[in-house]
Amino acid sequence: MLNPNIIREIRDGEKQDWDVSINQEPIQNVKSVHMENRNIGIAVDYGMLTHGYDSIVVTEIGGANIAPYCIMEETLHIGVLRQLRYNMGGWVLNIPRGFMNLNENHFQAAVRENQEETRFNFTNLKRIKQLSHAPQNQDSGYFNTVDGKGIQTFSLLISPTELEQTTDLNWCSGTIYQFKPEVLKPISSVAEKIMGCKFIPWREAMKLADMPTTNATGMLIATLFFPS
Repeated sequence: MLNPNIIREIRDGEKQDWDVSINQEPIQNVKSVHMENRNIGIAVDYGMLTHGYDSIVVTEIGGANIAPYCIMEETLHIGVLRQLRYNMGGWVLNIPRGFMNLNENHFQAAVRENQEETRFNFTNLKRIKQLSHAPQNQDSGYFNTVDGKGIQTFSLLISPTELEQTTDLNWCSGTIYQFKPEVLKPISSVAEKIMGCKFIPWREAMKLADMPTTNATGMLIATLFFPS
């Protein structure tokens, strides 16, 4: 429920800037609101922040972003999916990602999400490297990473021998690659909702509207070409 160090109930007489409605009916004198989905480990609270104004706080169990990559013809290529995301207006390109399952850590979530969404079949987990250091907060104005576990970002090295060039130019400009059929697992119920995985030039990946993708691409470039 409410973390008193972050958010509390609204007291009588305190100014409220948010309007609350349930079933399209306005609710007056709201002290707090709590919504929770235990299946995916996410909760939304409304109340008075310790900053002194009313707002919402989103707490989630945590998640993982994973950027498959390969260097083809001396150019870094990033593996992206075409997914239907209504909050972004329709079909978008983004790296594989998702929530952690209960009793799952960030690394395990990254492995699972990649296998579910790209269908790439591999067993050498040393291919996966953690790019982020501390768990990331995707929007500190609303997301709570004090109680939640935040987002960790990983990379997955793909061999050039596992890819083939594709003539599908609807994704972006430049030379595009895709997995060879023999390295893919049978399609899953999750992958059925995703229009494949393509490897696009990193400059094209940095132009995408999806922040986790541009963030992961930037971290990957820093790790590969500007190691500390």
